[in-house]
Amino acid sequence: MSLPDRMMPVAFPILKSMQYCAVGVGRPDYNSLDRYIAAAKDAGVPVVNVGARDKDGVVPYLIKQVGGVRVGIISYGFAPPDQEGLELRKRRYTALKEVREKSDFLVLMDEGSVTDEDWIKRQAERWGAPDAIIGNRLGMSLLAQHRVIGKTWVLPSTPQTKKIGLLEVRIEPGKDPQMNYSQGNLNEADVPEDPVVKKALDDYAAAEIQRAAAQSAAVNQKLGSTAQPAVVTKSGSAGTTTSGVYYDSRTCAPCHKSQYESWAASKHASAVKTLVAKGRDMPACLNCHSERYRQTSAYLPSDQGFKLGVECASCHSRVLPHGPAGPDKSIEGDKIDLNTCRVCHDKEQSPDFEKDHKSYWKRTRHDDVRASQ
Repeated sequence: MSLPDRMMPVAFPILKSMQYCAVGVGRPDYNSLDRYIAAAKDAGVPVVNVGARDKDGVVPYLIKQVGGVRVGIISYGFAPPDQEGLELRKRRYTALKEVREKSDFLVLMDEGSVTDEDWIKRQAERWGAPDAIIGNRLGMSLLAQHRVIGKTWVLPSTPQTKKIGLLEVRIEPGKDPQMNYSQGNLNEADVPEDPVVKKALDDYAAAEIQRAAAQSAAVNQKLGSTAQPAVVTKSGSAGTTTSGVYYDSRTCAPCHKSQYESWAASKHASAVKTLVAKGRDMPACLNCHSERYRQTSAYLPSDQGFKLGVECASCHSRVLPHGPAGPDKSIEGDKIDLNTCRVCHDKEQSPDFEKDHKSYWKRTRHDDVRASQ
């Protein structure tokens, strides 16, 4: 689960109302770890993470009594490379041994992608592997279906909460747990919205949209007219590609006419319009849907007679600016690779990108105008 800072005070009370027993710490959460922990603590949602156990409000594991059965929950959360080492491995093994001995059924949340098939087999031979592992990627390959390794059920996590997993467990004295796993699609037509949760999220979205619009109005006033193609700079911008320099795609059109026309017919070119139509023109979404917003902290809510969204500079920033002679041939990275796409098409936003990136590429390429038709 990845939460923008301003959403944390909204999200954790919702998780509490949904009777969440615990949350772990994934890679995106680590960047705002203290605020993440504080918001969870305020809402009464336990944060479980072996690697951050010294922080107030975090425990390495917990035990829940469910119908007389002791259910253990332990988390191997994300840890940056400089913290991975012998000490952390010792803490993980010690915590696992302790909670395994105290549990009738043990669940491991593996947001740090620590475990693999060999790890599961080694623990089974020592003091017993977890009965279920959630979030494991088994060699960095996102699981589409569950796997059973020995007596351990490895369950997939589902980006964007498009599916919900259900693990049914039957425990009888003297017998191994009997499990059955199924997934259901969270289709809005089939699963009605909780009115309290919906209102909280709608209020948050409305406040974020209002904030982005007010910020954009102030910045756009400073940037001046948008009637003509322009290169604009916002000093101190936290842009991810060109450090606050925004290259209007219309500056590229005179020399790259067919490519511009092909791009203008693509979904990339209307990415802002898509957000506005869905009522999601908020900072967390605009950072990927609007090159202008990413570089200047301002966006324009309509096309204004020209296209706005994922633009030339979003993918080709390394060769900008250049003159009529074309880009400097000595510049590395003048061709687009998958890492450029992964900045926005990550596991959470585009869960099928890794296995289907060729079709994404085909829909957006514009080196030949025919390719996008």
